Amino acid sequence: KTYQDWANAKQLHLVEYRPENDYFPRLLASPNNGQLVRTSLEIDPDEDLDFERFCFEGRTLDRRQTSEQYEPWYATKEKTRYGWYKYLRRRHWETVQEDATIERLARMDDKRYDSYYRYPDEYHTDVLKQLKQRLPRV
Repeated sequence: KTYQDWANAKQLHLVEYRPENDYFPRLLASPNNGQLVRTSLEIDPDEDLDFERFCFEGRTLDRRQTSEQYEPWYATKEKTRYGWYKYLRRRHWETVQEDATIERLARMDDKRYDSYYRYPDEYHTDVLKQLKQRLPRV
């Protein structure tokens, strides 16, 4: 789809912020299907307005791994190549899970999101305590 199609689907302006432009907004597309642009009152507070998540249907991209990623010397050897790519597959899953967990926490509750960063060791024990309290005792 083009930017124009996305703008028409959401009935919103599609704006880009880039660091090389000092995060100054640049208009990419405006809806042109005859309807007015929605106001902030018409937009549902739970509606996801992040273009990348909308474009990739909720999946997140792993920006840490690129196609030109550095390969160590042993990745070029025939015997050890399998281990390097096995490590990359495992690490990719871990990083994507970290990002997805942080996004879920941010959407769930601001208090939990803040406590996750302030006290990362205590966060998991607090969640376990809450889960134990919710479960009925038999």
